[in-house]
Amino acid sequence: MKDDVLVVGPNIANANMLEEHLNVRGFNTSIAHTADAPTEEDINAAADEAAAHDVVVIVTHSAHLSEQQQQLVTALHSVGKPVIVTAARNPYDVAEFPGVDAYIAAYGNRAISHEAVAKILTGEVNPQGLLPVTIPDHYEFGHGLSYHIDATYMKTFVSQLEKSGRLTDRTVIRTMNVHLSAVDHFEQQERSDKVVQHMNSFLQMIDMFTRSGQINEDVAQVLEAHASEVIESWEEG
Repeated sequence: MKDDVLVVGPNIANANMLEEHLNVRGFNTSIAHTADAPTEEDINAAADEAAAHDVVVIVTHSAHLSEQQQQLVTALHSVGKPVIVTAARNPYDVAEFPGVDAYIAAYGNRAISHEAVAKILTGEVNPQGLLPVTIPDHYEFGHGLSYHIDATYMKTFVSQLEKSGRLTDRTVIRTMNVHLSAVDHFEQQERSDKVVQHMNSFLQMIDMFTRSGQINEDVAQVLEAHASEVIESWEEG
């Protein structure tokens, strides 16, 4: 995701909760509320505002049953900015706008669901969910996508941590990037032994920085999870 984000959604979807979770993670966010059945005025105002942002996140709530919500998504998608839709109730909404850039089925409009979506969008967690239903003509039961976690992904995540202010020690940031660049080099060479060796060293380094207070435990847990996933993928490969 880029830095400047517009979050849009009908009142029933509680899109403000997602906006708040993205904001505390370092994104410049704005919120555009609409009626549960967005009016033409709602739709035009949201589309005008979308033009001034890098990316648009739309929270829907049973949009497959709401022609007005479908019109909202279509209008925002036509602005030409990347559009991410997160469904705050059931997963069927994507059938009405399969051309959006990304789609997340959150299954809820409460704070815990919006926090989970924010963590997926910012790369804190790797989505693992699988569809519990078939979406006719689009996705089969059990379909799901996950991020490919590698050294390049982790360097991008470190950069995001720095931008958000959750990682501030320049020595730590520089050391992490040097280490991850070495891992990337061995990934390109498909040297699984070296990737695993260097990632295990990375885990030890994270532990050292955590114990010294240079990074907090929440950040450490995310970095450790990503590093462990890289190790696992190369050990299995």
